[in-house]
Amino acid sequence: MDIPPIGEVKAPAPAVVRAASLLRPGRALDLACGMGRHAIWLHKQGWSVTAVDRNREAIEWIRGGYPSIDAQVADLEQEPFALEGEAWGLVVCWLYF
Repeated sequence: MDIPPIGEVKAPAPAVVRAASLLRPGRALDLACGMGRHAIWLHKQGWSVTAVDRNREAIEWIRGGYPSIDAQVADLEQEPFALEGEAWGLVVCWLYF
């Protein structure tokens, strides 16, 4: 997988932007985040973001450019992923089949 330089991530999906724009920034969870296009956009909007993906290289890239995003490696199909007991203001799971 070619990892683009920081700042060259695709724009967030318009539906995610619309939904998040209706909410006050809080805690957001981006499952199967890939390169983090939604996690990064949410972070820039003031959300406290946890981003999860099985691609270690992508997660390391997010960590390197956005250390305040809680980026975690987890394969959601192969291993359990425990969520904290706290509530999430927004959960994004975009294009994950």
